[in-house]
Amino acid sequence: KKVHTKESEAAASAPDAVAPAVVYDEHGKPLEFEDSSEYETDSEAESIHAGDEVDEENAEMGDAMETIKQDEAASAATAPEVDRPVFRPGVNSLEEDEVMDYDSSAYDMHHKLSVEWPCLSFDILPDQLGAVRTKFPHTMYVVSGSQADRPSNNRIYVMKMSSLHRTKHDDDENDNGEVSDSDDEEDDEAVLESQSIPHHGGVNRIRCMPQSCNIVATWADAQHVHIWDIK
Repeated sequence: KKVHTKESEAAASAPDAVAPAVVYDEHGKPLEFEDSSEYETDSEAESIHAGDEVDEENAEMGDAMETIKQDEAASAATAPEVDRPVFRPGVNSLEEDEVMDYDSSAYDMHHKLSVEWPCLSFDILPDQLGAVRTKFPHTMYVVSGSQADRPSNNRIYVMKMSSLHRTKHDDDENDNGEVSDSDDEEDDEAVLESQSIPHHGGVNRIRCMPQSCNIVATWADAQHVHIWDIK
């Protein structure tokens, strides 16, 4: 059934115009809808407000970053300059009155020892003093093999190093002239105890057996492997 209304006649007379959609209820009365432009206006206002808040947060963040940069620049300007050039062999050279030395602040513990002949290989002997020890002074057991001038002069050295105290910042002193960073109440010298075993030929490599540390193997430059019981 075709229904003719004034709106349909107007639409027919003006084909280029778009007729508004009209919806009727079951009684033939046109339905009225709320204008959505009010909601669009509210949404646009909320979006503008949210955008303003984001802009404010970005501005505050930018100010904070600028303050941090200024503080860092001020700290760098007031910090004392420390000139510690690194010696480069082959590039730098020592003067006649200069000698090479180590920086005590680079090591928690640094002790020097000397043996009769150079040792190119060594191994740490396991002990029963506990694992991951951190309390000073320390004790350790070492085995090493020498590289002497003649095969008959070579030795296997079995060494016990004890009273190994902390040496970090030993060169630094406080106002009273005392060591500034020392957790040890005592400041005894390190103790070295050693025994030697004759070994024919230079020792290229020496290793102990982890399961039984008194068993030691050496690989000599005379193309022989030796097994030793150093107990």
